[in-house]
Amino acid sequence: MKPFKNLDEQIDILKSRNLKFKDEDSAKEYLLHYNYYNIINCYSKFFLETNDKYFDGVYFEDIKEVHHFDKEIKTAILEAIIEAERHIKSILAYTYSDIHKNKVYPYLNVETYEKSKLLESSNLIGRFSKIISDNKKTKYSNSIKHYANNHTCVPFWILIDYLTFGEINNFIHCSDDKVQNSIAVNLLPFLRDNLNTCNHIIIKPKSVILALENLSKIRNIAAHNNVLLGHIGRNDLMYLKELHDLYGIKKADNRQDVYNSLLYLQIFITSNQFAILNNKLKKRTETLKKRISPIYFNRIINSLGFPSNWKVLNQNKK
Repeated sequence: MKPFKNLDEQIDILKSRNLKFKDEDSAKEYLLHYNYYNIINCYSKFFLETNDKYFDGVYFEDIKEVHHFDKEIKTAILEAIIEAERHIKSILAYTYSDIHKNKVYPYLNVETYEKSKLLESSNLIGRFSKIISDNKKTKYSNSIKHYANNHTCVPFWILIDYLTFGEINNFIHCSDDKVQNSIAVNLLPFLRDNLNTCNHIIIKPKSVILALENLSKIRNIAAHNNVLLGHIGRNDLMYLKELHDLYGIKKADNRQDVYNSLLYLQIFITSNQFAILNNKLKKRTETLKKRISPIYFNRIINSLGFPSNWKVLNQNKK
């Protein structure tokens, strides 16, 4: 086992690696409150000359600033993704219920899903059945229990409030073309609002699914306070000319970083909601820029996929 090190020993280790301190007592308190591993192992990488040596002139307070920056932007991003989640849930509930109106428990019928996704849809059906069963058995009142006891069935617009963001995305992924295409069409007003255009735009269902998968992972990182800096999404998001041309992103460019996922939020939230996110990120980025050296600042911003000359996410809100 790796031996335990007390706070004094932790400080000594960092000093031996060329890290400086403005206030050792404050640093000890910070390490006690936030955990040596979470702070040093996760945020030191931007300041290391080698694996065990910091560049000259790097202070513990620099690492602390980056940790604080990561924490604050995660809060802002999580708020925006929660808004996106609300919108996609509402649109999905309406779209699916309209297509399958007058059907009893269509979401528990494998025939209503895309036939090529039998295993995945069967897993979803099992999950939905368990949600209904568990909520019917509980002694506390809830909407599922009410509908199960007083109506023919639990409608999808009730069930959807009990689903996670990941389950929502899996459901859309397993839905047939009619459901997927309707969702994509109903999301168009958000994108037109953000791009300030009435031009004809097409959103492919696959682009929605890929973006939701990446955003779901970012949501989990933010909700569980894991490290966002350096995160690379599972999916290379689809190129959308009307959106990406505004940011100088070419079709051949990779779009797996956090920056590209945030740009894709314009498909799921209003321009005002997106502007709020932009302003929060801008404020926190400008604060970080004032407090650490430019060379380290650029490394941190680039780890999110943001270009070095980044100013705003929304080009229409300059």
